[in-house]
Amino acid sequence: MGTLVSKQLFQPPQPVAPRTAPLFAVDRTTGRLRREIPLTVSNTAVGPIVSVHGLPTASTLFLFFHGNAEDLGTCEDTVNQLAVQFDAQCWALEYAGYGVLSNRTASQDAIYADVDALADGVIQYVGQTPRITRIVCFGFSLGTAIALRAALRYNAGRLRSENGCSGAIPSEAVVVALAPFTSAFSTRISMADRMPFLKPFDFFCSTCMLSGASDSVPMIIMHGTSDRVVPYALGQQLYSMIQGPKAFITLHGANHGNLLACDLQGGTNTYDYIVVGGAERSTVLKNTPIPDGASGMTLLKTCLTALYKVLSNNCENTM
Repeated sequence: MGTLVSKQLFQPPQPVAPRTAPLFAVDRTTGRLRREIPLTVSNTAVGPIVSVHGLPTASTLFLFFHGNAEDLGTCEDTVNQLAVQFDAQCWALEYAGYGVLSNRTASQDAIYADVDALADGVIQYVGQTPRITRIVCFGFSLGTAIALRAALRYNAGRLRSENGCSGAIPSEAVVVALAPFTSAFSTRISMADRMPFLKPFDFFCSTCMLSGASDSVPMIIMHGTSDRVVPYALGQQLYSMIQGPKAFITLHGANHGNLLACDLQGGTNTYDYIVVGGAERSTVLKNTPIPDGASGMTLLKTCLTALYKVLSNNCENTM
């Protein structure tokens, strides 16, 4: 039954290799990157495979997790844009069964194994790379659950000071989730209702991860009200479960695939975000006007900056 559900869940596109971004295998024990050759990566790679984008001297490291009908080749432009807009280095993970790993079998277990290895490797990489002060786990659609898994793994095992701070910069990973769901079956509500016996075979359950986590994870959710693939209500449901610093960006009229590129009209739309750093350090901004000429990308930058400001204040107040 699990195999049948997996075949229905995973929908990789025709494999496309990145045009310009180099591919590396990440060593989970050392954090080192080993260069891989795209044509042989499926057979020779040891460790999770990432494409590397952006500035090698950046202080922010994005870990990027693509959606279901994408691979590293089809999302290359998006990752490059993130690297430029946020002055970051980006590592984009490929999934088993997708892209340059298309001759492997796609499964939740295989993907989670690579995510765990990647998070372990990043801990080692950051420990050897003092310039890296911020880790952002960025996921779209299917990738939101994978990003959450990566952040929880990283935050649980990071090699930082006892109170989780390094100077005024927080060491915990922040999750950015575009069009997230609560679990894979939640996007097919009617199927889950009619066939409850399938629920034990549900996949990528973000609500399960949040409810079972010992620590909170800072998180930003961005969702469009016209999303017909992952209902907007699922993003709201996931948001309600987040304990700690969080933000929610509503893009009125945006659909599943145009969140970052969506051009927004100033004055006609608003967005909300809430950042919480303890009862005495909460910030709530409601019905904030969207500036003229803004896009989903610029709103995301605004909210991420605000979230990091709260996290930095929290660190200073606990030292």
